[in-house]
Parts: sequence; structure tokens; C-alpha cells
Amino acid sequence: MQIGYFVISGNNCFEPACSFIKYEYKIQYEKPLHSGILYCTEQFSVAANNDLLLVITVERVEDRDNEIQLEIIAGGGGSGMFNVTWGNEERRVHKFYNNMAGFCESAGYDISALAEK
Repeated sequence: MQIGYFVISGNNCFEPACSFIKYEYKIQYEKPLHSGILYCTEQFSVAANNDLLLVITVERVEDRDNEIQLEIIAGGGGSGMFNVTWGNEERRVHKFYNNMAGFCESAGYDISALAEK
């Protein structure tokens, strides 16, 4: 399992970021949270010949109107007797960041990576 944390800042960035994620990742499950939204989807991994589960949360930051926090968890990418992931989970987190960075650049927002686990 791989986890990434990101912050997007910019004027009214919550709705556009959510719309981009829903379109780009073909969201299969969506649940409202107290201060945001939880999304779940699966993406096929050719290297491991299985599906990866992606869990994405988008949350407003308290006391900061123009800032949101994103968390992505990529898991289930292992295969075989030893559950080898071949780096699929890490690549999905990096791909998510790169996709969101492209979105932010085109929309005039800033994005920064907080940490990965």
C-alpha cells in the first residue's frame, strides 16, 4: 500500500478539483464527508495483471477558504505467492500527483506534496 498527501491552494479550488478527479478517475463510489468527499475506484494494472484500489479524499482545510488537502491510497497491486507489487502502488500515487499538478497548472492553482508513506 502507498499513501500520498497533497495540498492544493487557489481561489475556489474545491469544486473544480473534485470535478477533475471524478472525470479523470472514473469514480465508482463517492461518499460525502464532514468537510469533503471520499472517492473510490479501481484501475487495472498490466504489470501485476490485477486491479488496484484507489481511495481519494478531498477535504477543505479549516480556517483556510482557498486550500484543500488530498490524500490518495493505492493498494491491492500485489500478485503471486509473495504478493509482489512491482512498484504499481507507488507509480499510481506519483501519477495522481502528476495529473493533479497538470490540472493545477492549467487552472492557476498551486500544489505541494506533504508526505508519502
